[in-house]
Amino acid sequence: ETIFHELLNQQSIKIKLKPVILTPGETGIRTRAKVFIKDGMPAFRAYRSNDLVKFDKCPILNDEFMNCILQDAPKRKGDVQYEFSTTSKELMPPESYIYKTVRGEKIKIYKGSFFQSSEEGAAILCSLLQDELSGSKPATGYDLFCGSGLFSMFMSGSGVETTGMEIVPQAVKSYKENLGEKAEIICADAYKIRKLEKKDIVVADPPREGLGIKLVDIITGSKPETIVYISCEPSTFARDTKKLMENSYELTKVAIVDLFPSTHHFEVFSVFKRL
Repeated sequence: ETIFHELLNQQSIKIKLKPVILTPGETGIRTRAKVFIKDGMPAFRAYRSNDLVKFDKCPILNDEFMNCILQDAPKRKGDVQYEFSTTSKELMPPESYIYKTVRGEKIKIYKGSFFQSSEEGAAILCSLLQDELSGSKPATGYDLFCGSGLFSMFMSGSGVETTGMEIVPQAVKSYKENLGEKAEIICADAYKIRKLEKKDIVVADPPREGLGIKLVDIITGSKPETIVYISCEPSTFARDTKKLMENSYELTKVAIVDLFPSTHHFEVFSVFKRL
């Protein structure tokens, strides 16, 4: 919370809101990890270094996930992006796709698609989104940087006529199979668009570089009543918040979701309303 307020202060932003702080837990939660395989053993790179630190246990990783990595590691070498499902018990690789379950919704994830660091963490974010949807009751909406369609599933399930936007081919494939006729997707880079149609709500979960000033102008220029901004980089969130406020949007809800225990990183779930 101190880090969050300090980043806002650096942008000369003062808010009266006290952030809600949520966490899926401190240990055994991660089901996504990039490791380096050497001599049949997983390793992480040391802090700010290319030195490899082999390990056979990591308190942050889900225990079943850790065991699966150890069993699979002898078959691989070099950098490997692992993804595990706590419900189906599938591991990717070797699987080319796996199914995860979030708040009762089954979602297919192809290799190369983005997913949150844990199903529990994703469930917290989706719960916050559902609360907002039930309160504001938007009829139409965009899901920018939509990935495999996790947020779109809950948007369409809440009666929102949803349009996703994603550029990664594997994620677009996942989205189409997960949503089918329930939502449409535009295969485009949100950073390169010039305009958006008017929708009641815009949900955006960008990479660490955030929305950026140009995209904030495009989003606010379409005059949605509600903007839900999910950020994995609080410093760029603070920068974008300043621009959103300058463009006549008010921060009405904010939650800090600690998806990355034992680090200074955290996720921000925020809601902005048009003044």
